[in-house]
Amino acid sequence: MIFQEVNAIDGTKLEEANKAVSRNPDQDAIVAAGQAGDRMTLKADSAIPAAMAVIYLLILLYFKSIGGYKAVTIDEIPEEKASLRD
Repeated sequence: MIFQEVNAIDGTKLEEANKAVSRNPDQDAIVAAGQAGDRMTLKADSAIPAAMAVIYLLILLYFKSIGGYKAVTIDEIPEEKASLRD
């Protein structure tokens, strides 16, 4: 698969480890894992706005290349073309 297997951190243990004045090695590991997970989430979440920025830039360049945005109007069908449809 694309994603690797992950194990969740117990929220109560993480809260206790964050509040502890002097941490034991297990609490240090829990805090480090929580920070690493938060940083990975931020990296993944930043990909969406970056992709949107690239797409908007490409749209801007496309409209510049065709001479700007041109409004399209939908007119009624001329009579001669309407008779061909019947």
